[in-house]
Amino acid sequence: MGVTNIDDGLMQTFRNDIDVRVADAEVDPATTQIVSHEFEGDRVIFDRGGVAVTMFKVQHDPKDAIEPAVGYRVDYAGKSVLVSGDTVPVENVIRCGTGVNVLIHEVTDFQDPSALPNVYAHHTNPRQAGEIFAKTRPQLAVYSHIVNGIPGRVPGIPDETLIERTRESYDGPLT
Repeated sequence: MGVTNIDDGLMQTFRNDIDVRVADAEVDPATTQIVSHEFEGDRVIFDRGGVAVTMFKVQHDPKDAIEPAVGYRVDYAGKSVLVSGDTVPVENVIRCGTGVNVLIHEVTDFQDPSALPNVYAHHTNPRQAGEIFAKTRPQLAVYSHIVNGIPGRVPGIPDETLIERTRESYDGPLT
């Protein structure tokens, strides 16, 4: 499925490099293998040494063109971090992210959201992200996977505007 396809592609891409390094005795062939693990559903996918990783379903786009799409929550020693993944606003982020120490969420905005409606529809805008942060109340909200326009095609917005739009509904720590 998804991860297995990526792993197979990486092995094919680097096959010649791996073969040369093994032939030159730079690396042990056993260390060049990738072991894929596919998971389905909302569940703990790793639980070892006090670290628990929970995978949960998100929605990349309204038409489910990318399936599966997932986010992750990592818990360790009473601390927690949630990574939304590439998603439109979904309840699973709120359900899994309520009360986390750090909530890392993707965000997208353009000067003119109608310029690329399909791209805009595949993400969470700063107003929506602010609502998610307000509901989950993380100790720190963080933006990642920031799609702020497309250079040379669609103008983005200044970071200050992105933050102002988030602040319409969220007043907590944000970076």
